[in-house]
Amino acid sequence: MANENTNPSSIREKLKHEGHEFLIIFLYLAPCLTVLLLFKQAILADYQISYLRHGYAIVEALMLSKMIVLGQAWRLGEKYIENPLIYPTLYKALIFTLLVIVFSLIEHLLDGFLHDEKPVEALHKMLAGGWHEMLASALIMFFIFIPFFAFQEVGRLMGEDKLFELFFHKKSSLRIDEGAGRLE
Repeated sequence: MANENTNPSSIREKLKHEGHEFLIIFLYLAPCLTVLLLFKQAILADYQISYLRHGYAIVEALMLSKMIVLGQAWRLGEKYIENPLIYPTLYKALIFTLLVIVFSLIEHLLDGFLHDEKPVEALHKMLAGGWHEMLASALIMFFIFIPFFAFQEVGRLMGEDKLFELFFHKKSSLRIDEGAGRLE
């Protein structure tokens, strides 16, 4: 008997769905991270410090997007799914911010390994920017994640394509139940 998960069409559908999710996440994170990078560059330019890492935001958005897709596949942040939307939204933002911190730590350790540094040296380099910069980066990611997961939670409750339809289709093509004010 063939398992539903090993059926080629179900695998193809799952890959298509995860690819779509990845693209949506990337299209949200790439501009956010690019703007933050430009902001950092502008601040450092005031102090005559050159900071040229233009491709970094795109690469980071790609990595974070994949990390979020994997985290969602592992059902991270599903603890408060039945509570009011503020709970799963903030919980997921917190969990995924912590995941970003862990992956950032791993990234710095791997970078140190590739440059023949000891783990302690790599961590020291990571902390060289100070705890203020690390805290600010974590808080920025947390606040970037809040609207993302809020929209995701609203979309989950409305139905998979309803939120997309509201944003990207003409309202005349959508049927709204006037009495209840609901989209049908």
